[in-house]
Amino acid sequence: MSDFWLLSQGIETFEGLIKLADNFVDPQEAVYIQFMNELELAEAGFFDEHKQKTDFPPLQLRLSREDFDSDYFEWEPHIFVSARMRDAMALDSAGVRFFEVDASQSAPLPRSKNYQIMEVTATEDVSDPEKSQYDTDGSTLELPLRRSEIRHLAFRPDAQPKHELFYDRLCGYELFCTEALALRALKAGCKGLLFCDPNDRARRLCRTLRGVEEFIGWDPISGLNVMELVQAID
Repeated sequence: MSDFWLLSQGIETFEGLIKLADNFVDPQEAVYIQFMNELELAEAGFFDEHKQKTDFPPLQLRLSREDFDSDYFEWEPHIFVSARMRDAMALDSAGVRFFEVDASQSAPLPRSKNYQIMEVTATEDVSDPEKSQYDTDGSTLELPLRRSEIRHLAFRPDAQPKHELFYDRLCGYELFCTEALALRALKAGCKGLLFCDPNDRARRLCRTLRGVEEFIGWDPISGLNVMELVQAID
């Protein structure tokens, strides 16, 4: 079992943000989520890759899905985490920063989550480039690589990251987390997220409270993931 996991949103979380139909005229009609002050934030530099400041107006979030109950979700390309998720992660401020969200225009359930936008700034060196295998053009590796370019990601046996949530120097476009952080979030009952095996391209092998389970599908009636235990972990 890996000591590190990829953090991502579950399929039910993504499908909770979009309306599955093909007859929308206005793109805003096709989603349950809107940023109401997007222009104001853009002018303030909030969407810049390298922000020059930290004191931005709160993002005004309208999330109209009445039953949206995820503690973690991703949208364009921001990461939103609930108060429960933030408490469970208990992250060091040296590797992450949070930005305020005003969800007063959202439905009661998502509004109760007290979301903030999370921006991870930590980069660690936990992978082993010499033992990993790649699908890349040319002989020179241009780091960081995308996960789709890596056939097998090997980790350094002596890896001891300073942060529990981070991007890797080699595989730099997806969020990695430690086993300890994954367990804290799972034990806190955080919903709508997956801790995936970094070497499972299909993202079906996930860490759960029972151990490593395979994601079989999502049951739209119960609103739960259908999982099958692969490896039990005490």
